[in-house]
Amino acid sequence: MADAVHTAPTGVMATATSASDRPISRARAWGIVGVLIVAAVLSFMDRQILSLLVTPIKRDLDINDVQIGLLQGFAFSVFYSLAAVPLGWLADRRSRKWIVTVGVAGWSLMTAACGLAQNFLHIFLARMGVGVGEATLSASGHSMIADLFEKRELSLAMSIYGAGVAIGAGIAYIAGGLLVEALAAAPPMNFAGQEFASWQAVFVIVGLPGVVVAMLIAIVVKEPSRTNLQTAADSGSSVSLGSFSRQHAGLITRFILGISMLTAGGYANLAWLPSFFERTFDWTTAQAGVTIGLLLLLAALPGGIVCGAIASRWADQGISDAPMRFMALSSAIVAPVLFVCFLLPSPFLVILALVLPMGIGTAYVGLAPAAAQSVAPGELRGRLAAFQLLLTSLIGMVTGPLIVGLLTEYVFQDPLRLNVALAITIPALNVIGAAFLFSALRPFRAALEPLATEEVSP
Repeated sequence: MADAVHTAPTGVMATATSASDRPISRARAWGIVGVLIVAAVLSFMDRQILSLLVTPIKRDLDINDVQIGLLQGFAFSVFYSLAAVPLGWLADRRSRKWIVTVGVAGWSLMTAACGLAQNFLHIFLARMGVGVGEATLSASGHSMIADLFEKRELSLAMSIYGAGVAIGAGIAYIAGGLLVEALAAAPPMNFAGQEFASWQAVFVIVGLPGVVVAMLIAIVVKEPSRTNLQTAADSGSSVSLGSFSRQHAGLITRFILGISMLTAGGYANLAWLPSFFERTFDWTTAQAGVTIGLLLLLAALPGGIVCGAIASRWADQGISDAPMRFMALSSAIVAPVLFVCFLLPSPFLVILALVLPMGIGTAYVGLAPAAAQSVAPGELRGRLAAFQLLLTSLIGMVTGPLIVGLLTEYVFQDPLRLNVALAITIPALNVIGAAFLFSALRPFRAALEPLATEEVSP
Protein backbone atom coordinates (compact mmCIF):
# COMPACT_ATOMS: atom_id res chain seq x y z
CA MET A 1 0.00 0.00 0.00
CA ALA A 2 1.54 3.28 -1.05
CA ASP A 3 0.92 6.11 1.39
CA ALA A 4 1.20 9.82 0.69
CA VAL A 5 2.31 11.65 3.82
CA HIS A 6 0.97 15.19 4.11
CA THR A 7 2.34 17.85 6.35
CA ALA A 8 -0.37 18.89 8.77
CA PRO A 9 -0.63 21.97 10.96
CA THR A 10 1.97 22.05 13.72
CA GLY A 11 1.72 19.06 16.05
CA VAL A 12 -0.73 17.07 13.94
CA MET A 13 0.06 14.35 11.43
CA ALA A 14 -2.17 12.65 8.90
CA THR A 15 -1.45 9.97 6.34
CA ALA A 16 -3.74 9.67 3.34
CA THR A 17 -4.32 6.56 1.31
CA SER A 18 -6.06 8.35 -1.51
CA ALA A 19 -6.42 11.79 -2.98
CA SER A 20 -9.74 12.21 -1.20
CA ASP A 21 -8.14 11.85 2.23
CA ARG A 22 -7.32 15.18 3.85
CA PRO A 23 -5.24 15.86 6.96
CA ILE A 24 -7.33 16.47 10.06
CA SER A 25 -6.83 20.02 11.32
CA ARG A 26 -5.31 20.71 14.70
CA ALA A 27 -8.63 22.02 16.03
CA ARG A 28 -10.49 18.94 14.76
CA ALA A 29 -7.84 16.65 16.27
CA TRP A 30 -8.28 18.20 19.71
CA GLY A 31 -12.05 18.06 19.19
CA ILE A 32 -11.82 14.30 18.66
CA VAL A 33 -9.76 14.02 21.84
CA GLY A 34 -12.50 15.99 23.62
CA VAL A 35 -15.22 13.58 22.53
CA LEU A 36 -13.06 10.61 23.53
CA ILE A 37 -12.58 12.25 26.93
CA VAL A 38 -16.36 12.32 27.38
CA ALA A 39 -16.43 8.59 26.61
CA ALA A 40 -13.56 8.00 29.07
CA VAL A 41 -15.43 9.94 31.75
CA LEU A 42 -18.46 7.69 31.34
CA SER A 43 -16.23 4.63 31.21
CA PHE A 44 -14.66 5.31 34.58
CA MET A 45 -17.91 6.43 36.16
CA ASP A 46 -19.56 3.17 35.16
CA ARG A 47 -16.74 0.95 36.38
CA GLN A 48 -16.05 2.89 39.60
CA ILE A 49 -19.56 3.51 40.93
CA LEU A 50 -19.52 0.02 42.48
CA SER A 51 -16.93 1.11 45.06
CA LEU A 52 -19.50 3.47 46.62
CA LEU A 53 -22.10 0.75 46.89
CA VAL A 54 -20.06 -1.89 48.73
CA THR A 55 -22.02 -1.75 52.00
CA PRO A 56 -25.59 -2.08 50.60
CA ILE A 57 -24.51 -4.67 47.99
CA LYS A 58 -22.84 -6.81 50.66
CA ARG A 59 -25.95 -6.54 52.81
CA ASP A 60 -28.59 -7.19 50.15
CA LEU A 61 -26.74 -9.88 48.19
CA ASP A 62 -25.15 -11.49 51.29
CA ILE A 63 -21.55 -11.43 49.99
CA ASN A 64 -18.16 -10.78 51.63
CA ASP A 65 -15.06 -8.63 50.97
CA VAL A 66 -13.45 -11.28 48.77
CA GLN A 67 -16.52 -11.40 46.52
CA ILE A 68 -16.54 -7.59 46.40
CA GLY A 69 -12.88 -7.75 45.35
CA LEU A 70 -13.86 -10.19 42.60
CA LEU A 71 -16.60 -7.86 41.36
CA GLN A 72 -14.32 -4.82 41.37
CA GLY A 73 -11.37 -6.65 39.85
CA PHE A 74 -11.84 -10.10 38.34
CA ALA A 75 -15.35 -9.86 36.88
CA PHE A 76 -14.59 -6.60 35.13
CA SER A 77 -10.93 -6.84 34.25
CA VAL A 78 -10.60 -10.42 32.96
CA PHE A 79 -13.24 -9.91 30.30
CA TYR A 80 -12.11 -6.33 29.73
CA SER A 81 -8.65 -7.73 29.02
CA LEU A 82 -9.65 -10.74 26.93
CA ALA A 83 -12.05 -8.73 24.78
CA ALA A 84 -9.27 -6.21 24.10
CA VAL A 85 -7.34 -8.71 21.96
CA PRO A 86 -9.90 -9.24 19.17
CA LEU A 87 -10.98 -5.61 19.50
CA GLY A 88 -7.38 -4.46 19.04
CA TRP A 89 -7.09 -6.62 15.93
CA LEU A 90 -10.34 -5.10 14.68
CA ALA A 91 -9.12 -1.57 15.43
CA ASP A 92 -6.16 -2.11 13.07
CA ARG A 93 -8.49 -3.13 10.23
CA ARG A 94 -11.85 -1.42 10.63
CA SER A 95 -13.31 1.95 11.62
CA ARG A 96 -12.24 2.74 15.17
CA LYS A 97 -14.97 5.36 15.43
CA TRP A 98 -17.73 2.77 15.02
CA ILE A 99 -16.01 0.29 17.35
CA VAL A 100 -16.06 2.94 20.08
CA THR A 101 -19.66 3.92 19.29
CA VAL A 102 -20.96 0.37 19.72
CA GLY A 103 -18.80 -0.15 22.81
CA VAL A 104 -20.06 2.95 24.64
CA ALA A 105 -23.69 1.95 24.06
CA GLY A 106 -22.95 -1.63 25.13
CA TRP A 107 -21.15 -0.94 28.41
CA SER A 108 -23.74 1.70 29.38
CA LEU A 109 -26.57 -0.80 29.03
CA MET A 110 -24.57 -3.37 31.02
CA THR A 111 -24.03 -0.84 33.82
CA ALA A 112 -27.77 -0.32 33.97
CA ALA A 113 -28.15 -4.13 34.01
CA CYS A 114 -26.10 -4.25 37.26
CA GLY A 115 -29.11 -2.54 38.80
CA LEU A 116 -31.27 -5.54 37.93
CA ALA A 117 -29.07 -7.98 39.87
CA GLN A 118 -30.76 -10.18 42.46
CA ASN A 119 -27.70 -12.21 43.49
CA PHE A 120 -23.91 -12.40 43.15
CA LEU A 121 -24.03 -14.27 39.83
CA HIS A 122 -26.30 -11.67 38.23
CA ILE A 123 -24.08 -8.71 39.12
CA PHE A 124 -20.94 -10.71 38.24
CA LEU A 125 -22.27 -11.34 34.71
CA ALA A 126 -23.32 -7.71 34.27
CA ARG A 127 -19.85 -6.53 35.36
CA MET A 128 -18.39 -8.87 32.75
CA GLY A 129 -20.51 -7.10 30.13
CA VAL A 130 -19.29 -3.70 31.32
CA GLY A 131 -15.72 -4.92 30.91
CA VAL A 132 -16.23 -6.20 27.36
CA GLY A 133 -17.87 -2.94 26.32
CA GLU A 134 -15.22 -0.71 27.86
CA ALA A 135 -12.43 -2.66 26.13
CA THR A 136 -13.48 -1.00 22.86
CA LEU A 137 -12.34 2.43 24.02
CA SER A 138 -8.72 1.87 25.02
CA ALA A 139 -7.36 0.13 21.91
CA SER A 140 -9.28 2.27 19.41
CA GLY A 141 -8.90 5.51 21.38
CA HIS A 142 -5.14 5.16 21.85
CA SER A 143 -4.71 4.23 18.19
CA MET A 144 -6.72 7.24 16.98
CA ILE A 145 -4.84 9.73 19.18
CA ALA A 146 -1.47 8.33 18.11
CA ASP A 147 -2.50 8.96 14.48
CA LEU A 148 -3.42 12.57 15.24
CA PHE A 149 -0.31 13.84 17.03
CA GLU A 150 3.46 13.81 16.61
CA LYS A 151 5.56 11.98 19.20
CA ARG A 152 6.68 15.22 20.82
CA GLU A 153 3.04 16.07 21.66
CA LEU A 154 1.85 12.55 22.32
CA SER A 155 2.55 12.57 26.08
CA LEU A 156 0.47 15.71 26.50
CA ALA A 157 -2.36 14.48 24.24
CA MET A 158 -2.55 11.09 25.98
CA SER A 159 -2.41 12.72 29.42
CA ILE A 160 -5.25 15.08 28.55
CA TYR A 161 -7.23 12.09 27.29
CA GLY A 162 -6.25 10.23 30.46
CA ALA A 163 -7.72 13.13 32.43
CA GLY A 164 -11.05 11.57 31.56
CA VAL A 165 -10.23 8.90 34.14
CA ALA A 166 -9.87 11.51 36.91
CA ILE A 167 -12.97 13.38 35.76
CA GLY A 168 -15.02 10.19 35.51
CA ALA A 169 -13.89 8.86 38.85
CA GLY A 170 -14.34 12.27 40.49
CA ILE A 171 -17.88 12.65 39.19
CA ALA A 172 -18.65 9.05 40.09
CA TYR A 173 -17.57 9.61 43.69
CA ILE A 174 -19.22 13.03 44.16
CA ALA A 175 -22.47 12.49 42.29
CA GLY A 176 -22.59 8.82 43.26
CA GLY A 177 -22.06 9.57 46.94
CA LEU A 178 -24.77 12.23 46.96
CA LEU A 179 -27.08 10.03 44.92
CA VAL A 180 -26.57 7.07 47.26
CA GLU A 181 -27.40 9.24 50.27
CA ALA A 182 -30.43 10.80 48.58
CA LEU A 183 -31.86 7.42 47.59
CA ALA A 184 -30.97 5.69 50.85
CA ALA A 185 -33.90 7.24 52.67
CA ALA A 186 -36.31 6.39 49.86
CA PRO A 187 -38.43 3.25 50.18
CA PRO A 188 -37.65 0.31 47.86
CA MET A 189 -38.96 0.87 44.35
CA ASN A 190 -41.29 -1.49 42.56
CA PHE A 191 -41.23 -2.11 38.84
CA ALA A 192 -43.20 -4.82 37.03
CA GLY A 193 -43.91 -6.45 40.37
CA GLN A 194 -40.18 -6.59 41.31
CA GLU A 195 -38.76 -4.67 44.28
CA PHE A 196 -35.50 -2.73 43.72
CA ALA A 197 -33.17 -1.21 46.34
CA SER A 198 -31.70 2.29 46.08
CA TRP A 199 -28.26 1.01 45.06
CA GLN A 200 -29.86 -0.72 42.08
CA ALA A 201 -31.42 2.58 40.99
CA VAL A 202 -27.95 4.20 41.11
CA PHE A 203 -26.62 1.75 38.52
CA VAL A 204 -29.51 2.48 36.17
CA ILE A 205 -29.25 6.26 36.54
CA VAL A 206 -25.47 6.23 35.97
CA GLY A 207 -25.58 3.81 33.03
CA LEU A 208 -28.24 5.07 30.65
CA PRO A 209 -26.71 8.48 29.64
CA GLY A 210 -24.00 6.56 27.77
CA VAL A 211 -26.43 5.72 24.99
CA VAL A 212 -26.69 9.45 24.20
CA VAL A 213 -22.89 9.81 24.18
CA ALA A 214 -22.63 6.87 21.76
CA MET A 215 -24.84 8.78 19.33
CA LEU A 216 -22.64 11.88 19.78
CA ILE A 217 -19.53 9.90 18.83
CA ALA A 218 -21.25 8.53 15.72
CA ILE A 219 -22.13 12.06 14.59
CA VAL A 220 -19.08 14.13 15.61
CA VAL A 221 -15.94 11.97 15.37
CA LYS A 222 -14.05 11.62 12.08
CA GLU A 223 -11.93 8.51 11.55
CA PRO A 224 -8.27 9.66 11.28
CA SER A 225 -5.96 8.26 8.61
CA ARG A 226 -3.32 5.84 9.83
CA THR A 227 0.26 7.08 10.23
CA ASN A 228 3.73 5.53 10.72
CA LEU A 229 2.79 2.56 8.53
CA GLN A 230 5.59 0.09 7.87
CA THR A 231 3.88 -1.83 5.06
CA ALA A 232 5.90 -2.55 1.93
CA ALA A 233 4.25 -1.06 -1.16
CA ASP A 234 5.37 -3.80 -3.51
CA SER A 235 4.85 -6.96 -1.48
CA GLY A 236 2.01 -5.96 0.79
CA SER A 237 3.89 -7.51 3.73
CA SER A 238 3.79 -5.78 7.08
CA VAL A 239 5.39 -6.03 10.50
CA SER A 240 3.63 -8.56 12.75
CA LEU A 241 2.89 -8.33 16.46
CA GLY A 242 4.88 -11.53 17.02
CA SER A 243 8.03 -10.27 15.31
CA PHE A 244 7.74 -6.87 17.02
CA SER A 245 7.30 -8.55 20.43
CA ARG A 246 10.28 -10.84 19.92
CA GLN A 247 12.46 -7.95 18.80
CA HIS A 248 11.56 -5.88 21.89
CA ALA A 249 10.92 -8.68 24.41
CA GLY A 250 13.04 -7.12 27.17
CA LEU A 251 11.34 -3.75 26.90
CA ILE A 252 7.82 -5.16 26.67
CA THR A 253 8.29 -7.49 29.66
CA ARG A 254 9.62 -4.77 31.95
CA PHE A 255 7.14 -2.19 30.75
CA ILE A 256 4.13 -4.50 31.18
CA LEU A 257 5.20 -5.64 34.64
CA GLY A 258 5.90 -2.07 35.75
CA ILE A 259 2.58 -0.66 34.54
CA SER A 260 0.74 -3.70 35.91
CA MET A 261 2.07 -3.02 39.42
CA LEU A 262 1.09 0.66 39.21
CA THR A 263 -2.34 -0.30 37.87
CA ALA A 264 -2.80 -2.77 40.74
CA GLY A 265 -1.95 -0.09 43.28
CA GLY A 266 -4.17 2.48 41.61
CA TYR A 267 -7.20 0.21 41.44
CA ALA A 268 -6.71 -1.04 44.99
CA ASN A 269 -6.71 2.59 46.11
CA LEU A 270 -9.82 3.62 44.18
CA ALA A 271 -11.70 0.40 44.96
CA TRP A 272 -11.22 0.53 48.72
CA LEU A 273 -10.75 4.23 49.55
CA PRO A 274 -14.45 4.90 50.21
CA SER A 275 -14.63 1.88 52.52
CA PHE A 276 -11.41 3.04 54.22
CA PHE A 277 -12.99 6.36 55.21
CA GLU A 278 -16.23 4.65 56.25
CA ARG A 279 -14.55 1.98 58.38
CA THR A 280 -11.65 3.99 59.81
CA PHE A 281 -13.37 7.33 60.50
CA ASP A 282 -17.04 6.28 60.50
CA TRP A 283 -17.84 8.53 57.53
CA THR A 284 -21.01 8.29 55.51
CA THR A 285 -20.90 7.22 51.88
CA ALA A 286 -21.66 10.78 50.79
CA GLN A 287 -18.80 12.22 52.88
CA ALA A 288 -16.34 9.70 51.48
CA GLY A 289 -17.58 10.08 47.91
CA VAL A 290 -17.47 13.87 47.82
CA THR A 291 -14.03 14.01 49.46
CA ILE A 292 -12.45 11.46 47.12
CA GLY A 293 -14.14 13.03 44.12
CA LEU A 294 -12.77 16.47 44.99
CA LEU A 295 -9.29 14.99 45.47
CA LEU A 296 -9.47 13.46 42.01
CA LEU A 297 -10.76 16.63 40.35
CA LEU A 298 -8.46 19.05 42.18
CA ALA A 299 -5.29 16.93 42.35
CA ALA A 300 -5.36 14.02 39.89
CA LEU A 301 -6.98 15.96 37.02
CA PRO A 302 -4.57 18.93 36.86
CA GLY A 303 -1.70 16.74 38.04
CA GLY A 304 -2.09 14.31 35.16
CA ILE A 305 -2.16 17.12 32.58
CA VAL A 306 0.85 18.87 34.14
CA CYS A 307 2.76 15.57 34.21
CA GLY A 308 2.00 15.09 30.52
CA ALA A 309 3.11 18.64 29.73
CA ILE A 310 6.38 18.13 31.64
CA ALA A 311 7.07 14.85 29.83
CA SER A 312 6.38 16.56 26.47
CA ARG A 313 8.71 19.40 27.51
CA TRP A 314 11.41 16.89 28.38
CA ALA A 315 10.96 15.28 24.97
CA ASP A 316 11.35 18.69 23.30
CA GLN A 317 14.61 19.08 25.21
CA GLY A 318 15.94 15.81 23.78
CA ILE A 319 15.08 13.42 26.64
CA SER A 320 13.77 10.64 24.41
CA ASP A 321 12.67 8.36 27.28
CA ALA A 322 10.66 11.17 28.93
CA PRO A 323 7.33 9.35 29.48
CA MET A 324 8.99 6.22 30.89
CA ARG A 325 11.40 8.20 33.06
CA PHE A 326 8.66 10.40 34.51
CA MET A 327 6.48 7.40 35.41
CA ALA A 328 9.36 5.67 37.18
CA LEU A 329 10.35 8.78 39.17
CA SER A 330 6.81 9.71 40.20
CA SER A 331 6.00 6.17 41.36
CA ALA A 332 9.14 5.99 43.50
CA ILE A 333 8.44 9.39 45.07
CA VAL A 334 4.86 8.64 46.14
CA ALA A 335 5.49 5.16 47.63
CA PRO A 336 6.59 6.31 51.13
CA VAL A 337 3.80 8.90 51.22
CA LEU A 338 1.24 6.19 50.49
CA PHE A 339 2.61 4.04 53.32
CA VAL A 340 2.22 6.83 55.85
CA CYS A 341 -1.11 8.29 54.75
CA PHE A 342 -3.29 5.25 55.51
CA LEU A 343 -1.96 5.08 59.08
CA LEU A 344 -2.53 8.74 59.98
CA PRO A 345 -4.90 9.40 62.91
CA SER A 346 -7.25 11.95 61.33
CA PRO A 347 -9.13 12.17 58.02
CA PHE A 348 -7.81 15.71 57.46
CA LEU A 349 -4.21 14.50 57.57
CA VAL A 350 -5.05 11.58 55.26
CA ILE A 351 -6.55 13.96 52.72
CA LEU A 352 -3.50 16.24 52.82
CA ALA A 353 -1.19 13.26 52.41
CA LEU A 354 -3.16 11.95 49.42
CA VAL A 355 -2.71 15.15 47.38
CA LEU A 356 0.78 14.23 46.16
CA PRO A 357 -0.02 10.60 45.21
CA MET A 358 -3.19 11.76 43.47
CA GLY A 359 -1.30 14.55 41.71
CA ILE A 360 1.74 12.77 40.30
CA GLY A 361 1.24 9.11 41.21
CA THR A 362 -1.41 8.74 38.52
CA ALA A 363 0.87 10.04 35.73
CA TYR A 364 1.08 6.52 34.29
CA VAL A 365 -2.57 6.72 33.16
CA GLY A 366 -1.63 9.04 30.30
CA LEU A 367 2.09 8.38 29.95
CA ALA A 368 1.92 4.57 29.67
CA PRO A 369 -0.09 4.60 26.41
CA ALA A 370 2.05 7.51 25.16
CA ALA A 371 5.20 5.44 25.71
CA ALA A 372 3.70 2.34 24.08
CA GLN A 373 2.32 4.17 21.06
CA SER A 374 5.56 6.09 20.50
CA VAL A 375 7.32 2.83 19.55
CA ALA A 376 4.35 1.17 17.83
CA PRO A 377 4.29 0.74 14.03
CA GLY A 378 1.12 2.23 12.55
CA GLU A 379 -0.42 -1.10 11.57
CA LEU A 380 0.08 -2.46 15.10
CA ARG A 381 -1.26 0.46 17.15
CA GLY A 382 -4.57 -1.19 18.06
CA ARG A 383 -3.10 -4.61 18.75
CA LEU A 384 -0.21 -3.23 20.81
CA ALA A 385 -2.66 -1.17 22.89
CA ALA A 386 -4.81 -4.29 23.31
CA PHE A 387 -1.79 -6.42 24.25
CA GLN A 388 -0.78 -3.85 26.87
CA LEU A 389 -4.36 -3.68 28.11
CA LEU A 390 -4.70 -7.47 28.29
CA LEU A 391 -1.68 -8.01 30.49
CA THR A 392 -1.79 -4.90 32.67
CA SER A 393 -5.50 -5.38 33.35
CA LEU A 394 -5.22 -9.09 34.11
CA ILE A 395 -2.31 -8.53 36.47
CA GLY A 396 -3.23 -5.10 37.81
CA MET A 397 -7.00 -4.83 38.05
CA VAL A 398 -7.44 -8.37 39.33
CA THR A 399 -4.68 -8.44 41.92
CA GLY A 400 -4.89 -4.96 43.44
CA PRO A 401 -8.45 -4.95 44.86
CA LEU A 402 -8.31 -8.69 45.57
CA ILE A 403 -5.08 -8.58 47.60
CA VAL A 404 -6.60 -5.99 49.91
CA GLY A 405 -9.76 -8.07 50.33
CA LEU A 406 -7.73 -11.21 51.06
CA LEU A 407 -5.68 -9.39 53.72
CA THR A 408 -8.72 -8.06 55.58
CA GLU A 409 -10.73 -11.28 55.27
CA TYR A 410 -8.11 -14.00 55.89
CA VAL A 411 -4.88 -12.46 57.24
CA PHE A 412 -6.16 -9.82 59.67
CA GLN A 413 -9.68 -11.32 59.84
CA ASP A 414 -10.93 -7.86 60.70
CA PRO A 415 -12.55 -5.42 58.24
CA LEU A 416 -11.44 -2.52 60.45
CA ARG A 417 -7.81 -3.34 59.60
CA LEU A 418 -8.43 -2.17 56.05
CA ASN A 419 -6.09 0.78 56.64
CA VAL A 420 -3.19 -1.56 57.39
CA ALA A 421 -3.95 -3.69 54.34
CA LEU A 422 -3.85 -0.58 52.15
CA ALA A 423 -0.65 0.69 53.78
CA ILE A 424 1.06 -2.61 52.98
CA THR A 425 -0.31 -3.27 49.51
CA ILE A 426 -0.25 0.02 47.60
CA PRO A 427 3.27 1.33 48.49
CA ALA A 428 4.79 -2.10 47.79
CA LEU A 429 3.16 -2.23 44.35
CA ASN A 430 4.47 1.26 43.55
CA VAL A 431 8.04 0.38 44.53
CA ILE A 432 8.02 -2.78 42.42
CA GLY A 433 6.48 -0.91 39.49
CA ALA A 434 9.06 1.87 39.66
CA ALA A 435 11.90 -0.67 39.70
CA PHE A 436 10.64 -2.35 36.52
CA LEU A 437 10.20 0.99 34.75
CA PHE A 438 13.69 2.18 35.66
CA SER A 439 15.07 -1.05 34.22
CA ALA A 440 13.10 -0.42 31.01
CA LEU A 441 14.70 2.97 30.24
CA ARG A 442 17.63 1.68 28.18
CA PRO A 443 15.64 -0.76 25.98
CA PHE A 444 12.99 1.95 25.50
CA ARG A 445 15.60 4.36 24.15
CA ALA A 446 16.95 1.63 21.89
CA ALA A 447 13.46 0.95 20.50
CA LEU A 448 13.00 4.63 19.68
CA GLU A 449 16.25 5.01 17.71
CA PRO A 450 15.08 3.39 14.41
CA LEU A 451 11.98 5.59 14.44
CA ALA A 452 13.78 8.88 15.07
CA THR A 453 14.41 9.54 11.37
CA GLU A 454 10.81 8.68 10.41
CA GLU A 455 9.17 11.52 12.36
CA VAL A 456 7.42 13.96 10.04
CA SER A 457 8.60 17.51 10.54
CA PRO A 458 5.85 20.08 11.07
